Amino acid sequence: MLEAFQYFERITVYFAPEVLVVGGLVCMVIGLYLWLGGLRLSRLAAAFLGVLAGCMWAFFLTGRQTAAFVSMAAVVGLFAVFFDKAALVISGAATTVMIVLIIFAAPSLSKGLDYPESKISTESARASKGTTLIEESIETAKTQLVFFAEKIGQAVSRVSAKAFMISAVAGLTVVILGYFMPQFIMALTCSVFGTGIIFTGMILLLLYKGAQPITHIYVKANVYNIVVLAMVGFGSAVQLLLCSARDRKLAIKRRSDGEK
Repeated sequence: MLEAFQYFERITVYFAPEVLVVGGLVCMVIGLYLWLGGLRLSRLAAAFLGVLAGCMWAFFLTGRQTAAFVSMAAVVGLFAVFFDKAALVISGAATTVMIVLIIFAAPSLSKGLDYPESKISTESARASKGTTLIEESIETAKTQLVFFAEKIGQAVSRVSAKAFMISAVAGLTVVILGYFMPQFIMALTCSVFGTGIIFTGMILLLLYKGAQPITHIYVKANVYNIVVLAMVGFGSAVQLLLCSARDRKLAIKRRSDGEK
């Protein structure tokens, strides 16, 4: 799998700068919001995660038509808006299940893969085809993303029944904790997604600069594991503190209104 990621690093050198820079900045903004403020505006966070979940379901469970992506994203997103607390807890449980399954599937992912070779056309070739560098960059990125998603899905589908049982228990544990400590699980879920999206944004921006961030992360995986855990913990703590401060202000306001 590393070779496939390194190949992606190499071809991004030829991408349109707008794709990497704009994509990286958008990811950074969304990631920072989820990381530090997801619990403060839980409906917005739940809507985003709901749309993301709907797109993932459409990818794996349908023929990947545009209508399927739009309809499933809209349905799941609307559910998340009206039931934001449940949606965030379910998102946390589903993410836990996927992380556990990917850990079990990791050995098969480490084997050699026939990744799709994508090439960016020359300027004259693009002119003859009537395409732009931005269009080709987006199409190439989409091809690589589909490849990674399919390979991960195939690897997960081959894990043992025991692995599925362990992942189900882990997910159920998150749901139970979400029932007794909803704010903690909601904050943790937003922090996990925020951290992941921030890293994605940083990777895109570093790829624009011609660096090799994916290779660097792989080489120093232990260090980055600690960084990720620290970011998740810090983000969760900040969200819980902000939410507690807001609740205190609302309580004071209600008491003052009652006295009047």
